[in-house]
Amino acid sequence: MQNLGVLQQELTLIKIHQQVKCSEPMERGGVLNHILMAPIFLLMAHLIEVITINLLEIERKVSSLPTIIDISDEINIIKNLMRVSYDDLNENMDIFKSIISSLEMSHADIGFMELNCENEKIFVDFYLWLKKINSDLNFGIGENTMDVFSLTVEDVKRLMS
Repeated sequence: MQNLGVLQQELTLIKIHQQVKCSEPMERGGVLNHILMAPIFLLMAHLIEVITINLLEIERKVSSLPTIIDISDEINIIKNLMRVSYDDLNENMDIFKSIISSLEMSHADIGFMELNCENEKIFVDFYLWLKKINSDLNFGIGENTMDVFSLTVEDVKRLMS
């Protein structure tokens, strides 16, 4: 995630500033206190940005990618999709289905070949989440579409032998 580096930098700044003793209480407007609060406010802004992702943002990202999406981008899209609220998913069902279609096409074409022990769980968890979303919100996503994401490393080995 792009913002992870920024968050780590902000946390480092906060740790550094916590080591400095403040000579003037915040309620009296101590300059050092304002300096100490700046990285905390930046961190909070970044956290809010990371937490509040919506389908339109994901759709913009997906539409900027080639048809065959790199496995790291597939994973990023999946992680973001799984953080979208049910309300957003329900209100933007067509956008959601379009994103799923793009992921399916990419993953079925070559993405599944890049499965490994480190990323397999992400795809299996996504498969389970997708089945639940499909059932809960009646999206009518086909079993074959969802099954693409259920493959494990062992399944791929069997398919390739």
